[in-house]
Amino acid sequence: MIWGENNAGQLGDSSLINADTAEQVAGLNGITAVGAGASHTLALKSDGTIMAWGRNLNGQLGDSTNTDRAYPVRVKNLNSVVKIFAQGNKSLALKNDSSVWIWGSNAFGQLGIGSPLASINYPIRVDTLSKIIDITAGNSHSLALNADGTVWAWGLNQHGGIGDGSMTNRTKPVKTLYITGITKVAAGGFHSLALKNDGTVWTWGMNWQGEIGDGTLIDKVSPTQVYGLNSVVAIAGGIDHSIALKNDGTVWTWGFNSNGQLGNGSYYTTGCRCDSFAYQVPGLSGIIGIAAGGDHSLALKNDGTLWAWGLNIYGELGLGYFSGGACHCVETPTQVIDLCTVLGVEDMKGAGNNVSVYTNPAQTEITVDFNFMEKVNTIEIKNVLGQTIKELKAKDSKMDIDVSALQSGIYFIIVKNSKESISRKFIKE
Repeated sequence: MIWGENNAGQLGDSSLINADTAEQVAGLNGITAVGAGASHTLALKSDGTIMAWGRNLNGQLGDSTNTDRAYPVRVKNLNSVVKIFAQGNKSLALKNDSSVWIWGSNAFGQLGIGSPLASINYPIRVDTLSKIIDITAGNSHSLALNADGTVWAWGLNQHGGIGDGSMTNRTKPVKTLYITGITKVAAGGFHSLALKNDGTVWTWGMNWQGEIGDGTLIDKVSPTQVYGLNSVVAIAGGIDHSIALKNDGTVWTWGFNSNGQLGNGSYYTTGCRCDSFAYQVPGLSGIIGIAAGGDHSLALKNDGTLWAWGLNIYGELGLGYFSGGACHCVETPTQVIDLCTVLGVEDMKGAGNNVSVYTNPAQTEITVDFNFMEKVNTIEIKNVLGQTIKELKAKDSKMDIDVSALQSGIYFIIVKNSKESISRKFIKE
């Protein structure tokens, strides 16, 4: 599902019309992950291939052309992909062999190929990287996390976003100074974030609006710990703001707030217009996932609802309207309307088939009762992030499944055969 600005066809609906509510991209199925750049979109399919659409001036769609696409096209010659990321005018992919592939704009060396050449409109391998487990990117710089817990970065370094102690652009990956034990990397427009295995967050790069979170407005050329923040399990970066999710389900933000992207009920129009320390977003609890756009933020709750705040001039919050007023924004978390219903996860049905899940809500056990035209092969349980929690071989047309070990929240039963799959939602109490 997708919504927001559509000036280059980045919504993939074959139009150039902005959308303020979620809509489905026609013809796409089997999608396991998505990524959004400045004006283009990526979708990772379950077969390890990538579809792309939107702005393509710099070749960021990877289809060997520079033609904008208002509908999905396949990224050329790339498969076995396990993670994707889009930011600015470039795209990144991580393959199952831990290699990194990249395409799009290269004005500052952000493709990591050794020189700031012209844009490249097909995927190329960053050949100096190996054993990579995570990727991310800012507007004009890129980062990769090695399996040994070190961070490698390349591209624009005008504000220190590479973290190597300098402000010199790097056209090949270099090691970020001082930090090890990193489990996750993220990036804003010109700053970078890293989550350590002890739950602390480290940031570096541009700090003109406090996005580093150390109480200053001074750029940092090497990693600096975010003051007073611990027990963090996830991080994200907007253009000039940062977000963290703690293990208690609370969300913390810092940085620029001219469009309400910090979610604290206000937007700042004079002076700093920022918070240089991390503060808890009021009214949010039970959060299990976070993300950030340019000037907006999102949070996924354990009940499957999605909440958004920040700039909404193009309908990017999915609230059913385009915001007016001084900032064209929403300053507090607001639920994205009817997203579960729009997604079709309530009770999807295949033609001529019947699948029931009961008792629902469940405490210790659910029963899956199905009647397929074709023999059922597998039954999966997925969480609201799309992650597979359990997979079982189907033995009979009625199966009892133990769910006592699952945490409370929303899950989906996926019943599959060789031709189709059917999803049912259930709640674990």
